[in-house]
Amino acid sequence: MIVRGPRVVAAELALVAVSASVVVGFGRLFLGTSWRLPLLLTALLVHASSALVRRLGMGILGQVAAATVGVALLVGWALAPETLRWALPTTETWSALGAALDDAVRAYPTARAPVEPSDGFVLASMVGVAIVALMANVAAFTLRAPLQALIPPFTLFVLGALLGSGEHRVAASVAFIITALAFVLAVRGIEIATSTSWLPGDRTRGPDAHMRVGGALIATAAVAALVVGPALPGATEEPLWTWRGGGGGGDRTIISPLVDIQRRLVNQSRSVAFVVESPTPSYWRLMSLDEFDGRQWRMSASMREVSGVFDPMRGAAGARVRQRIEIRSLDSEYLPAAYAPIALEAGDASVSWDDRSSTLLLDRRAPTGFRYEVESVLPDHSPEQLRAVDGPVAPSVAQRYLQLPELDQRVVDLAEEITADAPTDYDRALALQTFFREEFEYSLDIPDGSGTDAITRFLFDDRRGYCEQFAASFAAMARVLGLPARVAVGFTEGDQGGPRDTTFTVRGADAHAWPEVYFGGLGWVPFEPTPGRVAPGASAWTGLEDESADEDDPSTTPTTAPSDTTVPTIPPELEDSIFPPELEGDGAVGSAGDDGGPIPPALRPVLAGSLAVAAWFGLVGGAARGVHALRRRRAGSDPGARVGLAWAETVELLSWRGRPPRATETYLEYASRVGPSSPSTAADLTDLARAATVARYAPSVGDDDVVRATELGRRIRRSVLDRLAWWRRVLRAGDPRRLWAAVRSAAGHSSSPRKRSRILWLVEPK
Repeated sequence: MIVRGPRVVAAELALVAVSASVVVGFGRLFLGTSWRLPLLLTALLVHASSALVRRLGMGILGQVAAATVGVALLVGWALAPETLRWALPTTETWSALGAALDDAVRAYPTARAPVEPSDGFVLASMVGVAIVALMANVAAFTLRAPLQALIPPFTLFVLGALLGSGEHRVAASVAFIITALAFVLAVRGIEIATSTSWLPGDRTRGPDAHMRVGGALIATAAVAALVVGPALPGATEEPLWTWRGGGGGGDRTIISPLVDIQRRLVNQSRSVAFVVESPTPSYWRLMSLDEFDGRQWRMSASMREVSGVFDPMRGAAGARVRQRIEIRSLDSEYLPAAYAPIALEAGDASVSWDDRSSTLLLDRRAPTGFRYEVESVLPDHSPEQLRAVDGPVAPSVAQRYLQLPELDQRVVDLAEEITADAPTDYDRALALQTFFREEFEYSLDIPDGSGTDAITRFLFDDRRGYCEQFAASFAAMARVLGLPARVAVGFTEGDQGGPRDTTFTVRGADAHAWPEVYFGGLGWVPFEPTPGRVAPGASAWTGLEDESADEDDPSTTPTTAPSDTTVPTIPPELEDSIFPPELEGDGAVGSAGDDGGPIPPALRPVLAGSLAVAAWFGLVGGAARGVHALRRRRAGSDPGARVGLAWAETVELLSWRGRPPRATETYLEYASRVGPSSPSTAADLTDLARAATVARYAPSVGDDDVVRATELGRRIRRSVLDRLAWWRRVLRAGDPRRLWAAVRSAAGHSSSPRKRSRILWLVEPK
């Protein structure tokens, strides 16, 4: 029987809300909000296509086909729009998505929630949401098993809860529970509306009354959960485990934030990321990326918790600048600061620091309004100082900052050609900067990417790009020339209120990347290859006009005067503390000697899924046993009730096997219809039906009748279960239909077909 009408539409919308609540829960996995729209559109698309296909009279295969085509198109539009042709995916689309997924698979073992929503992670999430939404639709509206429909979204929600951060834990859980209850309420309304157990004129028992009472209970439960939930033990504790082990300390590999730069730039976001009070402008740096595997740049870092003074460069030459920073919409765990930070005041916040990359990392996403103060020593170098740096690169520096994947030979030849007349490392870096600024154009209208293929395409085909391509190509070519290089990621100085205003408003559109080159004894020196960009305070060595400089502004005075001779800004005795001669592995979690915690990363998804399944089976099985025990206590010593219980438990099992009683048949009619499908129990079922009928209408029932009815019920149920395959018996242990039927019976719904509401959502026999 196919049921249509506004009540079914209400149930469909309630199931959409369940999927939406699961998607909202992904906020504990991802930073920012860019992932929300693709995931919500995926869920809505699958639900809408399934509803349309059902109304066209098509079955499960039609729903699968419609959802597959729709999601494939949506993924292309959302994640690789530049590869589409006539709005349709091409082979380039699938190649780009495959590469993104490969990056996500490689980053997963060392990623820690919440992570940057890279294309690969978003793609995997879209596929997961689509599968869950499709399974829920098929179960609820095609197989008519509404409780089973909640299993897929429940499983995905639990996985997100186990792997995600602790933020919004109570709110996310309440949202899922409330939407799930609303779906069950809508389904129950359909059952009552099609039942023969109420009269249309009875306003106190019909589906409308049911919806009013149920809605009030759900609203009350929601308010209670939101009020009481945060006070419960464990509500603010850390997640069961993180995607990568460890806390604030230990080695980490951070996925490249370059994946987010193009989105920020293309969207030209005017939202304020953070506000800085500083006497001088600067590039506000988040991190540096030192590992290049041919696909992307990453940061490897050995983090340690810090507070107060923490950097050995505190005695280095340069202007010291104190910044007061307030986070607005940055939504990141990385804390911006002018390079190079040497001291921090962040109250009670837990902040980690990496010496090698000069990166500050909060233990969670920085909330809106988070304030901290940081002191930095700004680089202060002259061309003469930089040219004077000579000699081989220290082995510890070369091991980390000269490694390269296999590059196109044309890239190597081009780097050597550009710098052929440059006598020093500094002149070679300057030649690279001049080459990019004079020979290339700035444009956002190109595919993102900083891997070897993207670099080759940028250098020899496109010859235009944005900061990601300029910085990554500069760093790769510098390494070709033997210059230790890395990619810094952060923001430009932002908007200054006036020439003497010390407040800088930094927006999403100010996101930027630039290369840094290491000079022995002086440290890391930034360069600016991106046309149209000028790093504040760097004109002395970049040769670029610093438009923000104000000669009349005495607010920043170097603590050590510049000199034409080589004056190390990193004391020689501290060189090895910043670049230890012996590196442990590659400094990244997930290497051979580090499993990221007590649970191997590869086993965490398996263990999470196993725990979710075990929790579900335990919940359903335990609740079903509890309801059965309650019914037996209610039956007590009443012979008639005990005979009725034997019949009810038998009918529940047969209903689970696809043979539910019809709304118009008696016990004996039911036994007569179902018996032939199981000849070995047909006679026992007829006898039990006769005993249950007598018990229901006869004035008295003897103890012998109870014993016989109980034995008949046990024999029938044992025979049915013995004929099941082992895996069906296992599935039955977690099948919520057992609990659904038991609760209905315990609530007073008799198994007498003439008295009970019809369970039309169970599969009717053909």
